[in-house]
Amino acid sequence: MTTGLRILRAKLTYWMVSLIAVATMGSQALMADPARRPNRFIPVDRILSSKDDLLRDLTRSGDFRFEDSHGYSYEVFFPSSRPEIQTLIDTITIDLMKTELGQQICAGILNQNPQLIEMHLSVSSRAANVIAASCLWRPSAVTSMVYPSPDHVLSKLSVRPAAGQTRLYMIVVTDAPHFAFDSWTDPYTNNTVLLVRRSAAEGSDLNYAFLAQLVAHEMAIYFDSRFWPGTAEWKQIAPNLALDQQFAGNMPALETILANPLIANVFAFMRAFQVEKTMIDDLRSRGEILLPANYDYSSRQFPFLQDNCRRVCLAKYLESESANLLPLALPLVAFAPHYRTQRLAGLISAAEGPPTDAKLNAIRVLAQYAPQYIHDSIKGDFLSHLIKIPTDPVIAKQRAEAKEVFKTFLLQTDLKNLNRFANQPSPRTTEAGRFDVYHFLSRPLLSGFNVRISGGPRPRIRGGNGHLPEVRAWEEVFFGPPFRQPPAPSRN
Repeated sequence: MTTGLRILRAKLTYWMVSLIAVATMGSQALMADPARRPNRFIPVDRILSSKDDLLRDLTRSGDFRFEDSHGYSYEVFFPSSRPEIQTLIDTITIDLMKTELGQQICAGILNQNPQLIEMHLSVSSRAANVIAASCLWRPSAVTSMVYPSPDHVLSKLSVRPAAGQTRLYMIVVTDAPHFAFDSWTDPYTNNTVLLVRRSAAEGSDLNYAFLAQLVAHEMAIYFDSRFWPGTAEWKQIAPNLALDQQFAGNMPALETILANPLIANVFAFMRAFQVEKTMIDDLRSRGEILLPANYDYSSRQFPFLQDNCRRVCLAKYLESESANLLPLALPLVAFAPHYRTQRLAGLISAAEGPPTDAKLNAIRVLAQYAPQYIHDSIKGDFLSHLIKIPTDPVIAKQRAEAKEVFKTFLLQTDLKNLNRFANQPSPRTTEAGRFDVYHFLSRPLLSGFNVRISGGPRPRIRGGNGHLPEVRAWEEVFFGPPFRQPPAPSRN
């Protein structure tokens, strides 16, 4: 079928769906038509209230419920089996795809293809047709964030044979007082988890705007073409080649550093927060959402979103936030097989000198603990295994050792080497115009290329000190006091 016929069919389907929606969905028909702005005769607060009403089902019992070792409950909802919650995901996604950046993603990556939209945005067939009929590629201020790609290159890894590559959402509603993440996309199962707290010191997460933030963030993670440097697909993305050109001859070493899961995930969420903020600001300007103050993007909490945050600022943020992810070193390295392969080859190589205790511990984490963790996680999901860690003494010990290995050796070494790369002279640039590797890797580039295993968590950033208080409180609640190496035996 030609592109013209496909677009014509999508537009006809769109008008048929819109007519049905008016008759059957009442007030939701407004949200189903991406071409319309809020009607000036309908109060904005009434429109926003109708969207928050879509969250009502999340206050009821989930599809299943479990408790952690501290007695905190987790209600798990599957939109695919709950029409009311699928309508919530559909409405949020339709809103996001109305934005300028959403239009670029729809036309440039999903190619206005309803089947791709349904599969990769996890929306209903009705919503996919509505989105496909309304998107159009046109030059805009956000065009630089999207690198167009043909249909056939968009591929995701999935170990769920029954569901294929189809993306699935899970919404988890909990009363746990602390959790380090708001959401994450699991690159092995292609599941996206949105974690919502019923109540917290700063208020409930049960609001439409917050869920829109999470969906926007995970959309950015899902299509992040800079998550894995060094692949064959990386080299098919013209803007990415700037990195290869600057560090020609040294790319294998740099690729290993950038594959370090703590470093990679910090760069990934810096990129994703920029995409998220761009889409959310667009919706706010249209009067589509009202963002509570404590969910806003302040310069103190999000310094990397400021135009004047460049090499020194970004390097400092990367160092502090990668250290904040140390409690999750084991699950994060488990989901980074390319890093394990590259790092093990270097550690085992005779070129790096004789084995030391630090090297032997690192080899054990990379070659034994991480593969076992990923093998076990295939039977469950990221959330259940995060909660399982403190109740399983074997995994708890492995987690503590992985944290210490990254803290004292792997992360420290890779950050030091990345800084060395960033400061080395380049034959292609002058001192004044030195290539800023930190800035390059913190800028988003979305595509269908190089996204096979893009994934990772959205850190929970609240309060003046950003992510750190939440991580420390969560680690202490679930894991107890920080792990410390036993003292060396006395020589006396």
